[in-house]
Formats: sequence, structure tokens, C-alpha cells
Amino acid sequence: MTTDHNPEFVPGAPEKRRAQDEKGSDKKKMVLLNRAQSLIVWSLENRRNYTPSLRQPHDVTFTEKGELLVTDGLWPHSSIKLFNPSSVRPKCFFSGKILPFGIEPLDANTVLASDHHSRSIFKCDLEMSHLKQWSDYNFSWPLGVSKCADRIYVADSEQNAIIVLDDGGNFVSSFSTKSMQRPEYLAVSNDVIFVTDSMTKCIQTFDTGTGTYLGSIGKSQFKVPKGIAFRNKKQLVVADWLGDKIYLLSLTGNKLLESMICLEDEISYPRGLSVRNDIIGVSQQKLKAPPALKLIEIRI
Repeated sequence: MTTDHNPEFVPGAPEKRRAQDEKGSDKKKMVLLNRAQSLIVWSLENRRNYTPSLRQPHDVTFTEKGELLVTDGLWPHSSIKLFNPSSVRPKCFFSGKILPFGIEPLDANTVLASDHHSRSIFKCDLEMSHLKQWSDYNFSWPLGVSKCADRIYVADSEQNAIIVLDDGGNFVSSFSTKSMQRPEYLAVSNDVIFVTDSMTKCIQTFDTGTGTYLGSIGKSQFKVPKGIAFRNKKQLVVADWLGDKIYLLSLTGNKLLESMICLEDEISYPRGLSVRNDIIGVSQQKLKAPPALKLIEIRI
């Protein structure tokens, strides 16, 4: 799930980019964000003796008002929920009618959500008054959804492919690579598609226009990468689910910077995330651990 689709990133195999920059470069570093550089500005967890606010949150996205839309996917209580940090209880929509995973704004008034129950993509308005199937494409297990220009990109983990649709839900193309084994979440720019692969534990990259495989990023760095989004034109934000960390990956020109910034203070099992200005909205979820939502302000 992304909010900024125009990073200044020039396509090219990551291995070649690193090789060109090896001379004079430092070894890979990981810098921990301290409390002065990051701040949890809002947090929600289930309260004892109350109906659960969250059951199994997968993906999140911001509305234009700064509210947080969350796909909460534990059947038969699965739903799309709207959280306002100034309100105690969320608004719940389409309970038991959809088993949602990925969520992405289609335009100012509507969002798209991948649905495991029907193996399809649904469209709903932001008033959450209308829900309908948006695409007739035969998905197997649709996960992350991302929009760039007039194209919609969907990660299908069973087909092990990225499915490309137009803005009317019609099939355009699909592509894959043997190097990718379980695509989950996506962030798409005009040049490059970044896909988290939870099986190979890295980020796979493809050319947005042709679908050509460009290589992988972060092998041996992540434990299980999940949510991914652009912070701005020069940074990617990545949730490392089993690593209990959120990474900021810097991009500059045609290079991925070797240094990584990591936030791990009070983060447990981060899954889906979205970025609005310098605020990261993130879901925390593991089957036998309490789910949560957090808003984190990055101050660097």
C-alpha cells in the first residue's frame, strides 16, 4: 500500500548498481532510530472485556482526512474498518461479506480491496455504503494491491505473479520470475515495481512498463518482509514482520544506499503499512499475539 508513486529511481539490476558503487563504499550499516527521531503518536490495542477492535489486521491505508482504513480478515468477523485517532471505537463495514487483505485508494472517493473469499478485487466508496466486485479476472489468492497512473497491480501468491489491470478492472498483463516465490505487498513507481517476497525474504523488483525482472534487494537483511510503501521520492518504508522492525531504505539516483535506518522501539510483528507525510500507519499482527495499530512519526 503506497501514498507516493513517483520515486526518483532509475531501473537497473540491483547487483549491477551495487557493483558500480563498491569502490570506496562502506559496508552495509543499520542505524537504530532513537526516541528523538521517531515517536509513536497513537496506538490502539484490544481491551479486555470489550468486543475486539481488531482481530487479524492485514493492510492499512490513509484517507485524505488522515483516517486509517484497515482490512481485518478473520472469518466470519472479517471486515473493513475505519479508525479515527480522535475516536475510541472504529467504524466497521461489510462484516462477514468480504475476507479482505490488500487495500488501495482508486481515486478520491473509492478504494479497492483484495478478497480471499471470492478470489477477486472489490470496489467500495469511502462512505462504505456500496460494495461490488470490480474485476472479473480469475485470481487464485490476491494479496497486496497498488495503483500507479492508470494501472492497478495485484500480487497473487498462488499464481506467484504480478497481475496488471487497467483502471476499469480489465486484465492487461501478468509477469513473474523463478526468483520470486511468494509475492505479498507492493509499492509501484513510474519506473519500478517493488514487491515483498516472504518466502525468499527480500524485495523483488520489476520494470513497471515491461515487467522485466530487475533483481532483488535486501537478501539476508530481512527475516520476513511484509508491508511496503514510499515515504517520499527517495525512501521506501518496509515492515519486517518476524524481525520486529520497520526499515527506511534510501534510494538516490540509480543506487540503493548501503545504509539502512531501522525502527524497532515498541514494534512487534509489523505487517501492513502506509505513509502520509511523515506518519507511518502500521498494523501489528500474529495469530497468537494481540493485534494492534500504531501511528509513528518519523523526525529525520
